[in-house]
Amino acid sequence: MFNLASPHARAILWAQFRGMRNSLPRSNKLGLAFTIIVGVIWYGIFTIVALGAAALMSRQSEMATIARILPGGLMLVYL
Repeated sequence: MFNLASPHARAILWAQFRGMRNSLPRSNKLGLAFTIIVGVIWYGIFTIVALGAAALMSRQSEMATIARILPGGLMLVYL
């Protein structure tokens, strides 16, 4: 089996899954499926952003890219 996630990330994902499973009624499989789909989309957005940042950083000088993007990125995070 592939070990794609660190033990810490796996523990967090397992706890989130158990929290979703325990908060939803046992007979409502549609609610669980919807929650999993939304979670995959949510984490997928962050994965795409991280991959985009990695691709951007690999093309140019790291310091120039950081100096250009960091102020605007931090402003968006704080908003």
